[in-house]
Parts: sequence; C-alpha cells; structure tokens
Amino acid sequence: WTLKWDNEIKSTLGISNTGEYILILLKFRFFLLFKIKSLKIIWKINLKNLSCECYQFNYNDSYLITVINKKTMIVWHLKIGYIYCTLFSKVYIKQIMFLKNNNTLITINYKSIINVWDINKKTVLIEIKIDGIIKAGYSSLNNKLIIQKKKNIILILNAIKFLFLFICFLKKNVKNFWIFDNDHINSTKQKENNIFILCMYNFSIIILKLKSYAIFKKRLK
Repeated sequence: WTLKWDNEIKSTLGISNTGEYILILLKFRFFLLFKIKSLKIIWKINLKNLSCECYQFNYNDSYLITVINKKTMIVWHLKIGYIYCTLFSKVYIKQIMFLKNNNTLITINYKSIINVWDINKKTVLIEIKIDGIIKAGYSSLNNKLIIQKKKNIILILNAIKFLFLFICFLKKNVKNFWIFDNDHINSTKQKENNIFILCMYNFSIIILKLKSYAIFKKRLK
C-alpha cells in the first residue's frame, strides 16, 4: 500500500506500542499521525517549536504526548485526535516517559528535577531533585526507574513509591544504557529474572540484572 501527501517526509519519529499508529514528521514542522490498518490519517497539525526528541505513546496507545517550546506538554487522545490536556513545566524538559498505568507521566528537566504527573488531575504528584541526571529509563514489567548520573552512577528507584532501591558505582564513564524487558516469557517470575540493563563504555559491556542487582562484565577488545 502507498500513502501520499503534499509535504516531504523529514523523518519517521516512531511506531506506537501496539503497532497501531505511526508518527511522522513532515517538512516545515507538520506533524502527521495515521492508523496502519485502515490507512486513516488521524490528524495533521503544524506545531511550531516542536521538540522531535520529546514524545511518548502510553502503553495502551490511548494517548500521545508531545512537547513544544521545550516547556509545554500536549497530551493527545489518539482515537479522536483531539487535545486531552495541556501541562506546563517551569523548566525546559529533557525527557518524558509514561508509566504502565497509562495515566502517570514522568518528566525530567534540565535542572535534574524529576516530576511525576497525573494527566487526569493535570497536577504534579511528586517532585524529586537528583543532581547530575544524564538519562533515565523505565522497566514496565517491575515498575523500576533507572537513572544514569554523572560520575558513573546508576540509580534504581521504585516507580510506584519512588523509593531508592539500589545504587551502582561504575569505574569508567558509561556511554549509554538500554533496558531489556523480556515480554515473550509467560512466567512472571521468569520475566523478573530476565530484566536487565546493558551499559556500554569504551570496549566493555556491563550487564546489571534488576532482580538480583548482580553485575556482569564482558570486554569486547
């Protein structure tokens, strides 16, 4: 099948969690969302000052959040293409994540402050200051928030009560990290045992298992 429109495609930003929607950025900042099965264009909007790096589908694909002007978050209702709510941050937003309950949103700003939002109440529930945040990730299978800090520190928090669970001090600079949630395993116990973080620096890989917090290291060169 083929879809055509007047504006040139600049990039494909992402595919939703259920694989039902595709988000595309067209030239001149046109924002296009369409449904894959019906080939139906849900909406096409020209958003000025759109942050292409800051967007997120929630887990059941009922909402999509986008950021404009680096401070304003727009939550879209995907099925009808309307704005569900608008949230405002006092500081430029660096990263956004939906939690598994589909109504809780986490934002990290450039002052290293984590805000936990309730999009139904349109309010901030919790605010946490953690100095030196570089990047964060979320494990949906066991509701853990993983934070990469400066000085080679990895923090793990409970994403329900936001309590600190584990701190890992690494000897060298971590270039990046990825979270692997094995959704193909049926057993809950096996799933928990197979959630791990992959950290990379220079020529080495560090694997941190979230269940046991055991650390494994492999040198590539």
